[in-house]
Amino acid sequence: MYLINFPILANNHPSNRGVNKTVLDFVTCSIPAYSVFRGIDHIESKFRPEELKPGYEAHIKHIASEVLGMKLAAFRSECRNMYRYHVPLCTQRGEYLSGSFIAYGGNAGLCISLSGVGCQYFFQQPGAAHRLYAYLELMKGRLSRVDVALDGFQGEFTPVSAYDLYKAEPDQFTAGGRGRRPETVESHSNCKTEIMTGFNVGSKHSAKMLRVYRKGEQIDKHSNSLWCRAEVQFRNRGRFIPLDILINPDAYFAGAYLYTRSLLNDVMAKQGEAKTTAQRIATRSISEFALLYQSAKRHLKKQYGKLINVMVTMGQSAQEIVNGIIRDGIPGRMKDQYVVLNGCVDDGS
Repeated sequence: MYLINFPILANNHPSNRGVNKTVLDFVTCSIPAYSVFRGIDHIESKFRPEELKPGYEAHIKHIASEVLGMKLAAFRSECRNMYRYHVPLCTQRGEYLSGSFIAYGGNAGLCISLSGVGCQYFFQQPGAAHRLYAYLELMKGRLSRVDVALDGFQGEFTPVSAYDLYKAEPDQFTAGGRGRRPETVESHSNCKTEIMTGFNVGSKHSAKMLRVYRKGEQIDKHSNSLWCRAEVQFRNRGRFIPLDILINPDAYFAGAYLYTRSLLNDVMAKQGEAKTTAQRIATRSISEFALLYQSAKRHLKKQYGKLINVMVTMGQSAQEIVNGIIRDGIPGRMKDQYVVLNGCVDDGS
């Protein structure tokens, strides 16, 4: 088990950058078991969670303190996010952070999930994003959901203005070249006037969704606040969410839609700053990786299968053979696809 001083690691990490205009409002990530327990061989899902529970709890306590800067509530046994156990997260003063937890067991991995409240508490800590970045990079973790939001407090944009723009210029809301119809348009009556409170493009089950809604009224439905929020939800469905989004969310918010890019550029222009460089998250195909993987296996068998057979007949075990020929790295033509799928494709054996 690795007990790393993550604050020091984060402070020295090259990802340390400046201040962003957007905020992270939801983050969920997973860490594979082989990273959590580097010293235990053959960690597989067939192991009973009870056998792994003590070690996981020790690691959870460490990352809650060193990585998240939080405390743990009582350990619970209920399933969460397909994991056998979960433990809620609290502030250093013991205040419960609703919807934020660490889950583990069942599939022998870890899941860290920070809700809006959890993100607000976590990312206000100095160097918080860099600590999480460094931890996930070290532990080979993957982001499964990230919500990036931009706030307008003086009526800079509203669900109505977004919906009107959608009707006039639908290309502003395209995703990967395809137009998306509004999934929902939320409204309520106020003094006999219909007020649009939310406008969504895409579905919460898709890889990317845009929400524009009245944040002030979400907190207090009787509020007349002008506070509105434009939020992009990214999921790792058919794509890899780069860890860089934790450090540089502005670029990915701007790269999500032409609409979000214009919103952010308007904010930057009003503050006399240069436009943000937009960064798109590329989609990847499972079949693309599978074809490359199968092809590489065939070439390996054809070129070196006989040599490996000789090594076996000479009395070497499979583990000894692998240890003798394995090397770090990923083949160049498979690198991007492997990063996306991280071994989740059936090898056809």
